[in-house]
Amino acid sequence: MAVTHAALEAIEEIVQSAAFGVTNIVSVNVSAANINDFGGMNEVYSGIMAHPELAPATVQVSGLVGARTSKSPEAVAAQSMSAVQFPVAGQ
Repeated sequence: MAVTHAALEAIEEIVQSAAFGVTNIVSVNVSAANINDFGGMNEVYSGIMAHPELAPATVQVSGLVGARTSKSPEAVAAQSMSAVQFPVAGQ
């Protein structure tokens, strides 16, 4: 689950660089190569995210045409009635 941990840390860094924090994250989407990795990914997610009860929307993409085979997280953070989307490329 090192990839998951690194991806979530990257999200945290990007969110913080925009003067947001993990407490502002309201949505996380994950494109997983193997849905069987969800349990481990969710365990890491729960340890990092401020609101682990907001489970990430996760889909398996390995069987889709043109799909990447790695996890591709994306987070949305909101603050004062505005929202900013933070994609993390290459994860």
